[in-house]
Amino acid sequence: MSKAKANLMKRMVSWREFVKEEPHLTFGDLREGETFIAFPSPGDNSGHGGFLKGTYLFRKQSGLQSNCSRVCDNTLCSNPDEMPVIKII
Repeated sequence: MSKAKANLMKRMVSWREFVKEEPHLTFGDLREGETFIAFPSPGDNSGHGGFLKGTYLFRKQSGLQSNCSRVCDNTLCSNPDEMPVIKII
């Protein structure tokens, strides 16, 4: 294994431990209508946007199939209640 890959794996493990141990705001903690960005998971450079490029702003909503929408284009999506988020005021 290369040194760069070993360092990446070490950071991913420490990230997972941080998320498990540190208190954080989750999607389930938000109220309907509140806006947020998804806290990226290790290696997330697409999907919710990650932090290496612009990220999407979402709004929590109630619904049977989807529980949030992207603010920029109203694309519906579904997130688990346990997903870490950053609330935007």
